[in-house]
Amino acid sequence: MERELLRNEFEGMGGVIRDSLIDQEVNRTILTTFNGDRSAFLKNLSLSGMTIRAFREMTKKQLQVQIMRASKYDQEIPPTPEEIQQEYESTKEQYRDLTKDKIKFKKIFIPMLGDDSASTPEVQLNLAELIAKEIKSKNATFEEMAKRYSKDLYAEKGGDWPVTERSTLSPESAAIIFGAQPGEIIGPLVDSTGFTIVLVEKKELAPPPPLSAIKEQIDIMARNKRSNERYKKWVERLRKKAIVKIYI
Repeated sequence: MERELLRNEFEGMGGVIRDSLIDQEVNRTILTTFNGDRSAFLKNLSLSGMTIRAFREMTKKQLQVQIMRASKYDQEIPPTPEEIQQEYESTKEQYRDLTKDKIKFKKIFIPMLGDDSASTPEVQLNLAELIAKEIKSKNATFEEMAKRYSKDLYAEKGGDWPVTERSTLSPESAAIIFGAQPGEIIGPLVDSTGFTIVLVEKKELAPPPPLSAIKEQIDIMARNKRSNERYKKWVERLRKKAIVKIYI
């Protein structure tokens, strides 16, 4: 419906799409989609049941919509300092250098295969799940379970790992661990080597960059937001004045 509203507005304003512009767009499609092979383009049209005339008409309608949308974007008007600051405050976390994030946690690692030949991956997973359940229900402390069951360098220290940088963790593990809150117990997490239970203690997240360092990106986002809001309001006005007929 939005496309039809834009097309009607275009035609109501007396807008005209020149044949040469349609030719350019058709040729661009042939070049980018069919590597410049016009025969392949025509064959594809035939297989889809569309004539070249119908394709040109479709292209004309698309151009009408694109022109009307572009006419409502005021990218040349710079955002105000208030708009810049507001956009920065709402998006600055997206620009943090995540590789500099640090986290402190305790860890219990249960290998995929235990020392006993009868310890299958299923048995080890059941063990890891039991350990996590005991800790979460407070029947045992994390430190006790780590010293008793964990098989890594820090088991004797109750699973107490040193402060760890996000960049040293796998992307999958980092996303899960850093997504948890301090005091939260995660796991068992599964990978090819075994099962991991983690107690997050403290996170040290890298600060966002100052506005001066990302002002260009913030400026673009502020312009886009304002233009999108302006465009939506304009389309809504078109909807209100449009006459829509529904045939049943």
